[in-house]
Amino acid sequence: MADARRLPLILLATLVLAVPPAIASGAAPAPPAGTGASAPPAAPAAAPSPAAPPAGKPAAPSPPDAEAPEALPPPMPIEVTRGWLDNGRGDRLRTAISRPRRAARAEKLPAILVVGWLSCDPVAPAKSDETDIVMLDELAARSGAVMLRVEKPGVGGSQGTACADADFQRELAGYRAGLRLLESMAGVDRTKIFLLGISNGAAVAPLVAAGEPVAGYVIAGGWVKTWFEHMLENERRRLRLAGSTPGEVNDRLKLVAQFYDLYLNGGKTPGEVLQQRPDLAPVWEGDKDLAHQYGRPAAYFIQLQQLNLAAAWSGVRAPVLVIHGEFDWIMSREDHEMIAALVNRQQAGAARFVEVPQMDHLFGRHDSAAEAFHKLGHGELAGDVMELILDWLRLAGKTAGGA
Repeated sequence: MADARRLPLILLATLVLAVPPAIASGAAPAPPAGTGASAPPAAPAAAPSPAAPPAGKPAAPSPPDAEAPEALPPPMPIEVTRGWLDNGRGDRLRTAISRPRRAARAEKLPAILVVGWLSCDPVAPAKSDETDIVMLDELAARSGAVMLRVEKPGVGGSQGTACADADFQRELAGYRAGLRLLESMAGVDRTKIFLLGISNGAAVAPLVAAGEPVAGYVIAGGWVKTWFEHMLENERRRLRLAGSTPGEVNDRLKLVAQFYDLYLNGGKTPGEVLQQRPDLAPVWEGDKDLAHQYGRPAAYFIQLQQLNLAAAWSGVRAPVLVIHGEFDWIMSREDHEMIAALVNRQQAGAARFVEVPQMDHLFGRHDSAAEAFHKLGHGELAGDVMELILDWLRLAGKTAGGA
């Protein structure tokens, strides 16, 4: 699997959740008594970013990890407005914009654009106990920022193309339209817009900015090599955790490599591949119609294979927080270290890589890799990842825009 989770909306609905002191202010009081908030666990130790940048490259100003972390800010009330966004391709996308309820309408706040996962699961459901949604709701409630979540075509009330028929370029157009929306909002500080990429969104976040300046990136659970390489590595990890012997894994991977070469590099649908090579049928565990995978069209993954994400990340000049969960079997630690190295090669110290202990692909905490494999997306939120993100955003917000 490439992304296991990913594995009403009323036009102007207002939710009262719990949420934040502004990122830019740096205020972070301890959670008040009676809120049910527990004391945050110790922040995970930051692993050193690989491959020190060559001499002569400019250093990033005031790296966001230069100060000691502060206490986790308490939740405070927010309001969530549901709206619509045109992606420029004939689709009306549902949006959810959260904002601190206490903020004056004239106040310009930092902002976070969520670049979501691959699957057709919504990023702003009315209610969910899955840990990635819990993380987003917590971040909206504690960051002090405006947060924009854009649903994919056909998801969460979005109109137009069905998600099962929407290719990657159509999805990307929606995120880019979301960034333009944030830039146009009166209550947003345009110099403090951050992109939060999750899973596939973590990989493609720089494509959303498309060269436009942003204040920084927070990414978790992404990839950077090629989608072909990712699928092979992912399948090896999956088979191992499922109990296959090393010899069985190697035999299987020989067939998997041939299948995905014809599919991703050859531009054929899975059905066309199997029509040409029926002997590869045992390796296909995707959609039964042989035209989709993980609920998305084959064209989506062929387009992912055509991307050069190493080149895209090499062009990033903004601060980046790169997060990988110790028990994330979907995406590799190596890809995350590569992203940090690519950014730091261009601007020393701009990227920070952190592996969060016991965390899975969807911000859940587990006692073992086996438990993370079987209970992905469920269980307890890894609270230290929230502390890590909030502290990094607070410090990055002080640097952005000369603040």
